[in-house]
Amino acid sequence: MELGNPAMATIGLHMMRLSRRREPRFYRTTANNIYAIVKGKGATTVDGERLEWSRGDVIAAPAWRPHSHESSEDALMLRVTDEPVMQRLGFHRVEEPAAGRIDQSCLSN
Repeated sequence: MELGNPAMATIGLHMMRLSRRREPRFYRTTANNIYAIVKGKGATTVDGERLEWSRGDVIAAPAWRPHSHESSEDALMLRVTDEPVMQRLGFHRVEEPAAGRIDQSCLSN
């Protein structure tokens, strides 16, 4: 379903639903990401550091740092990203290593 054009050409806003006990998938991107927890509890691992979260918390995943999310109950997150501007400038890249682990290539700069 199309919801219309984005409100801003440089910032992306996305709602993410996490199912409980889903196996985490690490990925990294040239876009910066900020996640605000709307509902639920879980943890996000950013560049090897595990951060526990619950409703009201905010997590930053800087550009090109591998990160993943896991949830102990159904959760809802707001993702704010500069992905649209990175795409327009031709700098957007995404790397998605195998589920549940970070490849060595994902840790090198």
